[in-house]
Amino acid sequence: MRFLSPEWTAEVAAVLAENTDILDSAEGTDCRLNIDVTSSDTDTARMNLRITPDGVVLRPGPDSDPDVRLSYDYDTAARIARRELMPGEAFRAGLITTDGDLGKLTGLEEVLDEVAWAMNEVECVY
Repeated sequence: MRFLSPEWTAEVAAVLAENTDILDSAEGTDCRLNIDVTSSDTDTARMNLRITPDGVVLRPGPDSDPDVRLSYDYDTAARIARRELMPGEAFRAGLITTDGDLGKLTGLEEVLDEVAWAMNEVECVY
């Protein structure tokens, strides 16, 4: 299975659905994120992440009304998925650009770390 493919996204979503620890991390949160990963000038993988107190759901494609859009390149996405780079480190290094209500990202570092953990659990070809 290819990294960032719809099949890979579905597998990561299944891992997230089984992760009860993420519920503690998402407590009191309601945020919709669009994630755009660019692998070339013309190829962009798009997915959306919905974070609520009930859980975290990852789906292929963009959300129609996101709070925040995160954009980064394929190499950064792969490093996060392999847990070579944590999402918070990528933000601080300027590897992830954002657009939207940035206040919604406050306190989400632990949730995004759990998403990276779920990504790492899914075997794929990069």
